[in-house]
Amino acid sequence: SWFRATEPVGPVEQTTRCCDDGCSEPKARTLRESLADILRETVPYLLLGLGVAALLTTLLPADAIPRFLGGASGIAAFALAAIVGIPLYTCEGEEVPMTLGLIAVGLGPGPALTFLLGSVGTCVPTALMARGIIGDRALGFYLAWWFVFAIGAGVAFQALIG
Repeated sequence: SWFRATEPVGPVEQTTRCCDDGCSEPKARTLRESLADILRETVPYLLLGLGVAALLTTLLPADAIPRFLGGASGIAAFALAAIVGIPLYTCEGEEVPMTLGLIAVGLGPGPALTFLLGSVGTCVPTALMARGIIGDRALGFYLAWWFVFAIGAGVAFQALIG
């Protein structure tokens, strides 16, 4: 089937607070607690992306990608950007510094957008989870669509900016 319902992963955690009269009632998470949780989850990935971008820009010569792919914005650059970006796990913010690092070593803006869209559109953990929910056929369609979309958007962007 195209869609199968699943059971929730686990129980929702609730906290309580005590009132002056001794009762307990659910406590809403504060903005500070929520922000701390988000930062705790995302900062390591952002630092990883910055590290990869730093390595790309310091270890590779500025013309490495165009020399290897036969041009900064050729069809090989678009295809490789999608092939590398789609399975890559960049769902926490590191995709932006990684994309900037790729641009710094010579990747054209269109293929860079292809990489950026591919890396945020899906990744291996997402695909594995989705496979259990929507099945192999729908997952194959989704991945093929995302591949075509990422390349198409990159090509359109490259054409738009010249």
